[in-house]
Amino acid sequence: MASSRPIFPFLINLTCLLYDGGQRPGSKGPNSQLWHSFVVASPLEGIFIDGVASDECYTAVSFWEPDVDRRPVESCVAIIIGEAAFLPKEPNDPTENDKIMKIQGIQVLV
Repeated sequence: MASSRPIFPFLINLTCLLYDGGQRPGSKGPNSQLWHSFVVASPLEGIFIDGVASDECYTAVSFWEPDVDRRPVESCVAIIIGEAAFLPKEPNDPTENDKIMKIQGIQVLV
């Protein structure tokens, strides 16, 4: 039986403007964070990752941050290092695209 957990096939390093977020919905504590951003990228001509060819990608960044002073605030700039994958859109994801980039943040610096 296949695993139901998403597979994150590549490591990514981005500088993002985080436009909204906070405590991950449904989490049991404030340390679990979920923030949103748009990523603009220019892939090489004819190269697609997971079938995604658009230059602007809606992005959801999940990470664990116990230090309140290191958590993002709305409209802040963050450097994100983490594992990324394009995954099918979930009903609560505010985008019209069928896939979005989801990042499991290993390190998020604001």
